[in-house]
Amino acid sequence: MLIIIFLGLCMAVLGFASLYASRYRPGKVVDIKPSDYKQISFLSVAEIEFLKFLDSFVAGRARIFSKVRIADVLTPVMSWGSSRWYLAFNRISAKHLDFVLVDKNYKVIAVIELDDSSHSRPDRKSRDSFVDSIFASVSLPVFHVPVRRNYLSDDLISLDMVLKRF
Repeated sequence: MLIIIFLGLCMAVLGFASLYASRYRPGKVVDIKPSDYKQISFLSVAEIEFLKFLDSFVAGRARIFSKVRIADVLTPVMSWGSSRWYLAFNRISAKHLDFVLVDKNYKVIAVIELDDSSHSRPDRKSRDSFVDSIFASVSLPVFHVPVRRNYLSDDLISLDMVLKRF
């Protein structure tokens, strides 16, 4: 009797494992339809409010882009295709910047990170430290602006000094 119960349990486990493997196997083609997607807000409410303020603050002295991938601004310096290049690229390829300011020639002049309460978490502090260090290595300033209900020009005095050069 115990053998039958044991064999039954083994078959059940193997059946569930097989079902799981067949549904979630890497490389398996899954039927995803166009209707499986929906539109979402491009920017959060906090990002929209800050962008309105930033637009008026910048006042045509620079162009503003939002949600820019770090890999669209920086690239690893080691030989392309080497394992070190891929390791370095993978560290930046999925990370995004809240706002990037460019000059009239579309050269990046500054990065702005809008810091909400999540930036106090250890993982976000580590991410912010990494981002700050790689941009410092190429002499591009990163400005961290805390999320607020209302922004003042005094919040961006340092950015104003950068913009005055252009």
